[in-house]
Amino acid sequence: MNPDETIDCSVHGRQPISFVCTHIAHGLLDGTTPGFVVAPEDDQLLPLGWCDECEAMVQQLGGDWKDEATERAEFKLLCALCYVEAKGIAISANRFRDLGNPSATD
Repeated sequence: MNPDETIDCSVHGRQPISFVCTHIAHGLLDGTTPGFVVAPEDDQLLPLGWCDECEAMVQQLGGDWKDEATERAEFKLLCALCYVEAKGIAISANRFRDLGNPSATD
């Protein structure tokens, strides 16, 4: 993610962009969480986020984000603050996982 790339969010105004699977994006609409999994690289501030179901699918497909997995996850663009909100809901529900730091909870 390029921190200079921004989006005009109807809730938060102009913000940096982030990407999450469609399940996280839809959960944010009703304040629920399908889980929130990240695997940050190079100290990414807002790494790609996906839900528990997408993580299970990736593992079933051999552990890599192949075309089929990426297509089924239907990644959506969120503003940085919507991303933080979705992550916060997952943390509150004890459903956040950082694959780059398995002991991390936030």
